[in-house]
Amino acid sequence: PFGSSCHFVNRADDSWCPAANSRMSLQLLVLLLAIALGGDGRSIGLNPTSDEVISVAGVNGTKASGHFSVHMLQVGQGDSQLIVFPSGYSILIDVSEKSWNSCAGAELVAAKVVKILGHKHVDVGSPSHWHLDHLGYAGYGGFWCLIERDLLKFGKIVDRDGGVWRGAAASNASTSAAGWHSPDATTAGNTSDVSPEYPFSECSEETIDWHNVGTMSGTAVNWVCYATDPNNHKIYNIREVAKLHSSTQIKPPDNNARVTVVAVDGHGAYLKDGHTLVSGDHRNDKLPPSENDYCIGLLIEFGNFVYLTAGDLDGSYGESSWGYTYNDVETPMAEVAKKIEANGIDVLHVNHHGSSHSSNAGFLATLAPRAALISCGFNNTHDHPAQETIDRLEQAESDTYYCQVCALDRRYGDAAHFADGDVELSSHDQGNTYRIQNNLYTSKRSVA
Repeated sequence: PFGSSCHFVNRADDSWCPAANSRMSLQLLVLLLAIALGGDGRSIGLNPTSDEVISVAGVNGTKASGHFSVHMLQVGQGDSQLIVFPSGYSILIDVSEKSWNSCAGAELVAAKVVKILGHKHVDVGSPSHWHLDHLGYAGYGGFWCLIERDLLKFGKIVDRDGGVWRGAAASNASTSAAGWHSPDATTAGNTSDVSPEYPFSECSEETIDWHNVGTMSGTAVNWVCYATDPNNHKIYNIREVAKLHSSTQIKPPDNNARVTVVAVDGHGAYLKDGHTLVSGDHRNDKLPPSENDYCIGLLIEFGNFVYLTAGDLDGSYGESSWGYTYNDVETPMAEVAKKIEANGIDVLHVNHHGSSHSSNAGFLATLAPRAALISCGFNNTHDHPAQETIDRLEQAESDTYYCQVCALDRRYGDAAHFADGDVELSSHDQGNTYRIQNNLYTSKRSVA
C-alpha cells in the first residue's frame, strides 16, 4: 500500500487522518484563491467527475452512492458482502446465520445494508451456495427472512441450479394459497419464526428433481422447495438461475461496469478421476462432492478495477472424514477469469474463509491478487483461516484484510490488517485507484 500512513482502523472516511486533513486544507486554499481570482475552481481540476458526484439520481429511484464500494460485513463465522456501484446499483452476496431456526443474521445484515444504502432496495441478491452460513434456513432466516419479512426488497435473485421441487405442481393446482413452508410450521404456538400463510405440503429430498448436487442438507432441501414453488411469489417471480459466462444477468447501468458469472454448479470442473464432471446429480455417489464445489463465482469489474468472489469454492482434491470429497473448481474458474482479464485481478474475496483446501497456489499465481479479503469469525470452531492459506497468500504478495482476528494461534504476518468491524473497499476514480480501509492501491489495468 502507499499514499497513507493511517492503518488498522474501521472508518468509512479518512477525515481523521492528518495526511487527509492536509490534502483537504490544501484543496480549500487553492479553491479560495481561484474564486478570489474570479474563477469557480473548475479550470484547476477541482470539478468532480461524474462518478464522484453524490447527488446524482440513482437507478430505480434510489440515491446514487457516488463511488464504487465493496463492503465485507462483519458477521462472524460466515459471509455477507454488499457491492455498490456509483449509480446506486447494489448486489448482496450471502447472508449468514449461526443457527438454523434464527433470523438474527438476516436482521443484522439488513440493518447494515440499510445504513450503507439509505434504503431497503437491493438490485440483486445472490446466495453463493446452500450452506447455513451463506444462505440461512428457509422458513426461519437468511435470504428467506429478508424476502418474506420485507427486511429488504430485491429486484432479482441470482441462484444456483440445484433442482426443482416436484410438489410445486401439486400445490399450484390446489386451492391453498401456497404449497410450502418450514417443516414444523404447524407446531402449535410457534408464531415467532415461521410464516403462517403457507399451508403444509411435503418437502423432502425425494420430492425434488435434482440437477446439480453432491452432499445433501436440510438447508438445501428446504431452500429448493421454497424457492422453486410458483406460489411463493416474492421469490419465484424474481429468481433466476445463474448462467456460466453470462455478463447480462447482473448488469449495472454504470459505464465501464460488468459482472460476469465465472463459476456455477461445478460446470467445467472434474472429479479426481479426471473424466467425471462435478456438475450433475451425485447424491448417490459413495463419496459425493461437497456443496462448496457448486458455488457461484462472480468477476466484478468497475473501470480499471477487477474483483473476484466465489463463496466457499474448493481448490484441491481430497476426502473429508464426513464422507464427501473436495474438488478443484478454482483452477477452471481462474481460467475463465483470465480470459476476461489477462492481468489477473486486483482483489480476491478469499474462498471458504481461508480454508486449507481453497486458494491453491496455482490459482493465486494465475490471478495474482494484490489484496485479499477474508471473512471468518473470532476464535471460530472451524479454525479458519488455515496457516497454509495465509502462507500461500503471503507468498503471492497479497495483503490480507479481516473483519477481526479469527483463529487465535495463527502467524498472520506483516501484511495482515484487522478492521474490528466491516471492511470497506472503495474507488472514486473509475477504478484507477482503490482504497481498502485507509490503504491506497493502484489497479493493474491502470499501470498495464
